[in-house]
Amino acid sequence: LAITGGEVSVARAAVATATARLAAGRARLDRLAVRAPRAATVVDLGITVGALASPEDPRLVVLADLSRLLVRIEVPESQARRIGPGAPALGWIRGDGAQPVDLAFERIEPRASTRRVVNVQPGERLDGRVLQILYRLAGPTVGMHPGFLLDVDIAADGAADAHATEPTAQDTP
Repeated sequence: LAITGGEVSVARAAVATATARLAAGRARLDRLAVRAPRAATVVDLGITVGALASPEDPRLVVLADLSRLLVRIEVPESQARRIGPGAPALGWIRGDGAQPVDLAFERIEPRASTRRVVNVQPGERLDGRVLQILYRLAGPTVGMHPGFLLDVDIAADGAADAHATEPTAQDTP
């Protein structure tokens, strides 16, 4: 079979058209792909395949960096002045006092908030405010997961006084 110059030109044009369509399809697919802003683990998925996603819902997918777990400790307002920045602290998974974990001070939230954890002990006020202090799990975190309750002791004026709290992963932006 003899191929003419015109047939070669038509074939080259078809290849160029197919290449351009492929590049356009890849670009469209790239725009539709959902990506995390950085490496993270999905810790909460509030939507399923095929569900309608609303842009107003900020918690469709919650991502976290599990390599850096933080503990949010709620200290009653009556005790907050006894705890200064950098106060040493230890934590234990609730019910497992045999394996303490060192906690490294991160920061004190600048504003007091309404109490989240209520132990309902005799004489405890239910309308109290708390100061939230964040510590990082500095020791081995084997077996620790976001959402676990920890018992925490913070050295404050020679005494320890803190409420049980939950470790949370550092949220990714």
